[in-house]
Formats: sequence, C-alpha cells, structure tokens
Amino acid sequence: MKFTINQRIRHLRTGTIYVIIATPDQVRYEPLRQRCYAYVPFLVDTGYRIWVRPEVEMEDGRFEPVEAL
Repeated sequence: MKFTINQRIRHLRTGTIYVIIATPDQVRYEPLRQRCYAYVPFLVDTGYRIWVRPEVEMEDGRFEPVEAL
C-alpha cells in the first residue's frame, strides 16, 4: 500500500487535500471484491463525505503525499 491511515494526500488535478481513513486491507467494493481506500476532505466546512476509490486509481499518480501542515 502506498498510503496509510491518517496520512494527508493531495489530489493533483484539483489540489484538494484529503486524509486516508481506511486502507485496501480494510475496504472492498463488494460487487467486484476490489480493494479500495476510503478518505475524507482534510478541512470539512459543509457536511461530511467519505470518498472510496480503488487502490489502483489511488496509486497511479493522481494523488501525492502531503507533508504535515
């Protein structure tokens, strides 16, 4: 796994910073049994969303680690 729980990451296209809340060892997309990451926005100002993305997409260069703010 490229990312770990509580690690901050940046989506390169949007610049949005997220925090990993679950790793592919813990999350599966059931219909395909696909390993996934779950993550949330770092700064939540309106509502709360949990995003889930397949491991392969998270680790293909769309996201990069962010140093502590």
